[in-house]
Amino acid sequence: MGSLPPSKVTIFHQHLDILKKLSAKLEAWIAKLPEEYIKSGDKEDER
Repeated sequence: MGSLPPSKVTIFHQHLDILKKLSAKLEAWIAKLPEEYIKSGDKEDER
């Protein structure tokens, strides 16, 4: 958090419990993502 502006760091410290819960949910979601993706050749893949 050292590179964040002081106002953001203060908000994080005030809501540390929420930050920890959201971080845990994000990590759990990332763990469920596939390691590799198969590109279909659609324009959507190019974004």
